Amino acid sequence: MEVEIAPGIYLTKRTSELNQMQKAQQEQKQFLESDPKAHYEYLSAQIHITERAINQLEYSNKEMFEHDPNDPVFIEAIAENIVVIDRQKVHLKDMEKKKKELADKLGICLKEELESKEFVIEGDANEVFL
Repeated sequence: MEVEIAPGIYLTKRTSELNQMQKAQQEQKQFLESDPKAHYEYLSAQIHITERAINQLEYSNKEMFEHDPNDPVFIEAIAENIVVIDRQKVHLKDMEKKKKELADKLGICLKEELESKEFVIEGDANEVFL
């Protein structure tokens, strides 16, 4: 089975690999559904990872555009990044919605959680640590 991993780039997966991946995904889904707190924490981590990925792509686009806004390779890369960024933002909104639902179910106030965290920002846009 072929899976498109990027425009025009395909990964051929063997049936046994697909079965293992599907089984692992199903087990993870069952675990997360059975433990809302773990699901909440998992979503928190995934949201953070997705936000960093979006920020990195946006930073890359900015750097490429500032370096040479007329370079056809940069223009193509920027266009591809925009598609990925848009898709990731939709995924991010879905995760945030699910996290809010879980927070309501668990009785967690998201504002209080946010205010209780200490944020440390170091370095430039490539190095943001929370």
